[in-house]
Amino acid sequence: MNLFRKYLLFVIIITLTCSVKSQTFRCYTNFNLKYTTSNLNIDTCTAKISVSVSYSGNPSYIQWSDGYIGSKRDIDYSGKFQAFAIDSSTLCADSTPIMKVKVSGNYLSISAFPYNTNKISLCKGQDLNLYAYSNVPFKWITGDTSFNINVKKSGKFYAQTTSGKCQITSDTVYLTIVSMDNLKLKALGDTAFCLGDSVKLEASGGYSYQWITGTIGKNSIYAKTSGEYYVAVTDTLNGCSFRSNSIYIKTTNPVVQPLCVVVADSATGKNKIKWTPANPGATAAYYVYRETSTFGTFTKIATLTNPFQSEYIDSASIPKQRPYTYYVSILDTCGNETEENRWYTHTTMHLTASLGVNGENNLNWSDYVGVYPINTYVIYRSNQNGLFTEIGSVATTTRSFSDLNPPSGNNRYAIGFKPDLTCHSGSGSFSQGISNMVSFGTVSAEMPKTVKPQFFPNPATDVIQFKNLMCSNPAFRLFQIEGKLIMSGNISNQQLDIKRLAPGQYILSIENYSTVIIGKQ
Repeated sequence: MNLFRKYLLFVIIITLTCSVKSQTFRCYTNFNLKYTTSNLNIDTCTAKISVSVSYSGNPSYIQWSDGYIGSKRDIDYSGKFQAFAIDSSTLCADSTPIMKVKVSGNYLSISAFPYNTNKISLCKGQDLNLYAYSNVPFKWITGDTSFNINVKKSGKFYAQTTSGKCQITSDTVYLTIVSMDNLKLKALGDTAFCLGDSVKLEASGGYSYQWITGTIGKNSIYAKTSGEYYVAVTDTLNGCSFRSNSIYIKTTNPVVQPLCVVVADSATGKNKIKWTPANPGATAAYYVYRETSTFGTFTKIATLTNPFQSEYIDSASIPKQRPYTYYVSILDTCGNETEENRWYTHTTMHLTASLGVNGENNLNWSDYVGVYPINTYVIYRSNQNGLFTEIGSVATTTRSFSDLNPPSGNNRYAIGFKPDLTCHSGSGSFSQGISNMVSFGTVSAEMPKTVKPQFFPNPATDVIQFKNLMCSNPAFRLFQIEGKLIMSGNISNQQLDIKRLAPGQYILSIENYSTVIIGKQ
């Protein structure tokens, strides 16, 4: 195409010249057309060069030998080039000398699709894919030779190749990674403290802080509850979001301190309360509570300030007389005491004994409440003040036992149980095989035969009636089926009012008798 246009222009010029001569007219121009550079032999390593010509006068147009029109142009291929200033009125032309141009034939460029700029900003954690386009082998400034690379750090990125003596370099992409590495959060105090206290948290290295709590703008807050705390900052210019380090707050709450067990102490004949010691560093005192004669009303019977203490003997108790209900709570170093401890009560067993008509010793006891599950009650006997030995066991659904052939002399009995759990107090571990509750009773010939009481209806709607109770107003305790004590007192007029109970099943324990299951319709 370029050769054709050059040849056509040459023919036109010759024809014009010949026509003038035939008419004895001489073609004359003086546009002073010349290159702006004096170098007529250009050998460049670039993919293209810019060339321009200057002139005087008013030529109609400037046309190059390859057909290009204009005084300025880019040449992106090797060859010979010449410019002409054309006067269309006279059909005369002025020309430059021939310029020889040699440019690199290699092609190399890069892009950062989908970005249409060579200056790119990204948020920390994001990355950029760069793509190279070339017809020869090349290498990135990173050392990679693949057509696609992934960059994650700030810098300038380009590709290069070599052709003979020429080194060809692509355009450059400038990448800026926007970060906020100096965004910090610190606590101006202890991060573990008592419930009700607080610690000041302070942020730095950012602006317009957005706290996880919802507070915006402030550089500090006071943390009062347990949890994770941090701040975030949004860079509105680049849309980047940054998050500080996290600080974890832990508040010390009053802890529930369940009892291990309450046993009758053989040395003192009193109830011994046992529990597992809590965290000594967070414990200011243990409070021991005992239920009064009014159901659900407890009185504090001891304040123990030794955080390592795990046992207490209730010197006012008389285990042979009746069952007792206890719980233990903790006063933490912040002065807080939990209220939930009252739902973790323990009620002791109460053993009674009578002489049978055939010389057997009959034992009856109330359930131990507070340890779950209890599968077996164990019967112990001591003859003539000797050691207690196991003489039998019954399932926890049974609360009576008859020693049919007791040895002669004075016999003592005790009931224990084997819990399916391990509890630790200051005196050691309580596990299977250790009696958790012991009651002593000396069998005498004067004790009357136990008469089995009767009660009806079961289930009942409003009132349960009783017959054959040994005393007129025996004490009772009523528990939810899960073991929570909900009512206690004395049975009056051989009946028990259950109107206020919700429908369901309940455990009824009556003084001197076995525990039974009752139902409320």
